[in-house]
This record gives sequence, structure tokens and C-alpha cells, in this order.
Amino acid sequence: VEACEKLLDLVGHTDWVHSVAWAPGGRQLASASSDHSVRLWNAMTGVVELVLVGHLQTVRSLAFSFCGTLLASGSLDRTVRIWNVQEGSLVACLQQDGDEASVHCVAFAADGSRIVAGCGDRSLKTWTVRNGRLVAQMCGHEEGVSGVAITRDDSHMVSCSYDGSIRIWRMPRGVLAAAGGVPAMMAAPAARMLAPAGAPGGVPVSASFMDLVDKLRSAEEVNQQLKQQLSQAQLELQESLWRRDSAQAQESQLSRYREVISGLTAEKEKLERSFDEMRRELRLMPTSLAGAAANGEAPGDVGGASPSRRAGPAHEPCAASRPPMIRVSRPAGSPSGSCFEGV
Repeated sequence: VEACEKLLDLVGHTDWVHSVAWAPGGRQLASASSDHSVRLWNAMTGVVELVLVGHLQTVRSLAFSFCGTLLASGSLDRTVRIWNVQEGSLVACLQQDGDEASVHCVAFAADGSRIVAGCGDRSLKTWTVRNGRLVAQMCGHEEGVSGVAITRDDSHMVSCSYDGSIRIWRMPRGVLAAAGGVPAMMAAPAARMLAPAGAPGGVPVSASFMDLVDKLRSAEEVNQQLKQQLSQAQLELQESLWRRDSAQAQESQLSRYREVISGLTAEKEKLERSFDEMRRELRLMPTSLAGAAANGEAPGDVGGASPSRRAGPAHEPCAASRPPMIRVSRPAGSPSGSCFEGV
């Protein structure tokens, strides 16, 4: 497999790019994006040469005419716009009225006189480029049409759909009348066409741009209102979060207070039990002292004889067993130092 070298990065779109197309000759290429714009690039330098604006929604598909002068763009805003890429001007705007008529693919006939669009309403529509008249509408797919291609001789076209089917159609060359039932290819009313000022049967482009400006102004007002609502919602959300955090902090503080109160209550109960025991002991102490006094015991002898009584005579002789001593004082006139003691 040959390794290929990247030549250029084309940067400019601000959203998804859905389609690209080479211009005949290869000097230019076009791109379509969800930013509602079509850009024309110089394929040699990567410089943007044109930015085509006017679509109101995502641009899904692009197709160059075989001469390379015209570029068709299909959008989810239900329009096909045809641009003159040499002048950078809008040639025509093919407008559909159905709610599901978003345009998913476009293709030019080889002669450049017709353009085919595959739409979200499960149909293929063919318009003339000169006057924007809807030539035919082909129905048969069960889902939106996702792609279309036309043979070089403009005799047939092929379409593919989100329903998984591929269908080949005969290319219409004029307005076909519906006769007898509902044919696969049926007539349809002309589409509303917007063309440059002075073009026959069209609405001036200036009117189209004024309408676009009004729509953009209205969209900007709605956008500002949405921004204000979003800011208000953000403020309310922040206030709600602050209140929730404050409530959580208060609940945590209350839990700590409950734990402290529980500890203090337990300590109080413990002290009360200690006080009760001390009271009981104090009540018993006077009764013991009174009993000891009645028995002739010393307060320290309560509950038994004192140590001196238990020790007996060996420790301290009884006072009655000792002989009495008589001390005689010296009479006046006796010699000093004489003393008489007797039993």
C-alpha cells in the first residue's frame, strides 16, 4: 500500500463539514458545513476564495455543474440554492413548503439544465435551472433519500435511501401529468423561486436578503432571551447548591453538638453514681463510731480489740502489779540531798 502525503489543511468552518466537491478542472473545491455556510477553496494554496451564506440551517450536500460555473447546495432548511461561483452571487433559491422536505443530496444533469434533489420526505425532485420550475417528483423510498447520481447522457438516475434500498429512475424531460392512480413519477406544482433582481418570474435577491436579515435579527433577540434565562437558571442553581452545602454544614455541626452532649450526659451519670456511693458510705460511718463508744472501745478499735489489748501483759505491765512508791520530802533544816523513798 502506497503511503500518501498530506498536502494541505483547509481550516475555516466552525462546525461539522458534511460534504465536499471538486470543481471541474480541479483548481477549486467546495465544502458544506453545519455552520450554515458554503466555502470555496483554492485547491493549490488552501486559501478561501468565497464564503457563500444564506442557508438558515445545516448544509448537507454540494454539486458542481459540468461547466463549473454553477454550484448547487442543499440544506436542512428545505432549500436548494444555486450559486454562480465566478461572480460569488446567488442565481436561484428553490424553496419547498413541506415540513419534512429537508434536502439531503443534490446532482446536476450533464447539460446543466436541470437539478435533482433527494429529500427527507422520501422523494426525489427535479427542477429546471432556468426558471426554477419543478419538472417531476419521484416517490417510492420508504425513508429519506440520502444520495443521487445522474448518467452522463442524462437518461437515467440512481438514488439510495436510509431504508437500505437503491432505485434506478428514468430521467424526466418535461412536466408529467398524473393519470390513473398514483404513479411512481408524478406531477407536482412549481417550487417557489428566488432569483436575482431582473430575472423573469423571480423575487429580487435584495428582498431575500432583507428577509434573511429580519430572520437573523429575530433569532438574535431569541438568543439574547435564552442567554438571560440561562444566566438566571445558573444563579438559581448556584444558590440552591450553596443552600444545600450550608444545610449539610449545619447538620454536621449539629451532629458534633449531639456527640458532645451525649458525652457530657454519660460523664454526669458517672459522677452521680460516685456521689451516691459516697453518700451511702457517709451514712454508715456515724453508726459504727457510736457502737464502738458503747462497748468501751476506742474509735480505732471498732470491729475488734486494739493492738495493745491483743498484745497482753508482755507488752505493757498492768499498773496494779507494780509496788507503790512513797516519796518523802526533806524537812526544813535537814541536810541537803537527803531523800527517803519506801514501799
